[in-house]
Amino acid sequence: MLKRTLRQSQNVSEKDLNTEQKNQLYKLKNMAKQYEGKSENEIFNDLSSAIKRGKADGSLTDEKINNLASTISPMLNPQQKNKLSQLMKMIKNQ
Repeated sequence: MLKRTLRQSQNVSEKDLNTEQKNQLYKLKNMAKQYEGKSENEIFNDLSSAIKRGKADGSLTDEKINNLASTISPMLNPQQKNKLSQLMKMIKNQ
C-alpha cells in the first residue's frame, strides 16, 4: 500500500473520488477556509472546544480519535507527527 503525502494527494482529481470522498474533501476545504489566517493558538482553542462538545454528546470517542490519527499520520513529516501525537494525548485527556 502506498502512503501518500498531503502534497501528493493534491494531484488527485475530484473525478477519481467516490461520493463519500468528495464529501470529505468538501468538508476539509471548508474547514481549511474557516481557519485560514488564524493563529495556532486560535485553532487550538477552537479544537479544544469542539473536543469537549464531542465528548459530552458522545460523538467523539477514543476509537475515532485513533482512527483520525492513523489516517493523517502517513501524510505528515516527523515534526508534524510529533505535534499530532501531543495533540492526541491532550484530546484523550480532556
